[in-house]
Amino acid sequence: MLLALAVFYRKTIAKLLYWIIRKTIHRGPLGNTWDGVKNLSMQDFSAYINKYPYKADPLWGLLDYTIQEPNYFFRDDLRFGRDCSDFAQMWYWWAKENGYWAWKVLLYDGWNLKSGHATCVIFIDGKYYLADYWIRGEYNTLNQAIEQFRKQELVEYGKYKRLQWTTF
Repeated sequence: MLLALAVFYRKTIAKLLYWIIRKTIHRGPLGNTWDGVKNLSMQDFSAYINKYPYKADPLWGLLDYTIQEPNYFFRDDLRFGRDCSDFAQMWYWWAKENGYWAWKVLLYDGWNLKSGHATCVIFIDGKYYLADYWIRGEYNTLNQAIEQFRKQELVEYGKYKRLQWTTF
């Protein structure tokens, strides 16, 4: 139930919030950084996007939205709006641009809403790569990649003992 609600939110409300914020608070033209970085190697792309700092969504993440234009990520004047879902979205776009299969993944530790995290898994040459902020390893299956959140403290929240996840 929680995952179904989270996917609904991501596919509808988060997009709507993006466009409201984009047309009011962070309005104006976007640069064209994406064209210069979309075909970088996985390692170089990771290094490049991590030059841009994490910025929680408005109201400490309560108004969670996900970018809908790649160049928005590279704005220098962002006051908020470059969180895990935005890094995951950038990895998803990078993978698709380079001809790789990719899945955006939402995960929670049971019903703990504070544990919500978005990541991306990319399939390259028979291996699955876990990518949110950085590349977090190479795995044999999609499930094995996601299970790393149960095994390791990959994000500030810690280990996901009651891991539940879905693609969206």
